[in-house]
Amino acid sequence: MRHLWQTLVGITLLLPALSARAEDGPVLAPPHDVAVVYKLTGASQQQGATKLQVTYADRGRVRLDFFRYVEAKYPFGSLIFDPPADRVITVVPERQGYVERDVGKLPSPGSFLNAKMNFTRQGKAMIAGMQCTDWHVFNGTAGEGTACVTDDGVVLRATRDKPVEGSMEATAVQYGSPPPEIFAPPPGLKLLAPVQQGTPPRPPR
Repeated sequence: MRHLWQTLVGITLLLPALSARAEDGPVLAPPHDVAVVYKLTGASQQQGATKLQVTYADRGRVRLDFFRYVEAKYPFGSLIFDPPADRVITVVPERQGYVERDVGKLPSPGSFLNAKMNFTRQGKAMIAGMQCTDWHVFNGTAGEGTACVTDDGVVLRATRDKPVEGSMEATAVQYGSPPPEIFAPPPGLKLLAPVQQGTPPRPPR
């Protein structure tokens, strides 16, 4: 189960972030409710995931759903980050169960940028019908790549060039409050043995 946690968190391309604007850079995280569907390529396709949906809600809540195929309707794994309830839920449908742990000091898995990164503006692009600003992102020894971010902090595309190549690109963006039940364990699933308490490794850029 610990391995699954590492996989679900590690699939993101950029390090967890602060919810603010970087100096001379983009807004680092969306301040309002929005759901973004991404197509994954290269090194980001861990455990065979080719699609990722990230759903942002109020009070820092976020849910990540991982799909094996682009056309798949049901995720093979989900990560629910719920600071108000002080819980992180890892949902494993293939085991018909889920695991819970405290949020503690864990960073949000839905934030892909942080204020310690160096950003260089490159231009504009249109992705999933929305305009974004392209930034070159340098993150020291963790690597470098690009991020195309809307004015309100939605990452529409992120690429990683070093140390290995990978990308995520939005195919759909929908604003609006998500159903509250998506931040609770799905009905019919059992609570599995808890994972070892401790901070999981940070996801690679």
